Amino acid sequence: MSELQSVLELTTVHRFSDLVSKKKLFEKLAELLIVDSNLTFLRVLGNLNAREKLGSTYIGKGVAIPHCKIAVEAVKAVILILDEKIKYSESNQQQADIIFALLVPEENCDQHLHLLSSIARLCEDNNWLDGLRKLNSEKEITNYINKTKSNMAQSS
Repeated sequence: MSELQSVLELTTVHRFSDLVSKKKLFEKLAELLIVDSNLTFLRVLGNLNAREKLGSTYIGKGVAIPHCKIAVEAVKAVILILDEKIKYSESNQQQADIIFALLVPEENCDQHLHLLSSIARLCEDNNWLDGLRKLNSEKEITNYINKTKSNMAQSS
């Protein structure tokens, strides 16, 4: 099983209609990422914001991968699909509606970079992104992710 498949296995997915700003998005991400962990909301939020100040985590096509290194034993991931794109940076060209958020262990830089690269490659597929955007429920999104994971397993 590839690293991306492993992360998709543990990923929670959510669909939101009420997130209208990057600030609100990051607050929701911090809230979701601290579930079942010993991390605090403020620590996760602070680390996500600190990483974002180094450079935008927007990768194009309406996709962003906010992420940070933090004291976790294993990668934690959340996928959010937004009903409306939000302004993700000062540039109006950077508007996101698909969010892959990651918390990665501090000591494993190679895993972190490989995972970001794998997600970026997955998001190069316009048909896959369009399919994801069309789904209305968290159950449909989860099934779509599971199908993607299964297809990845068959092709490897």
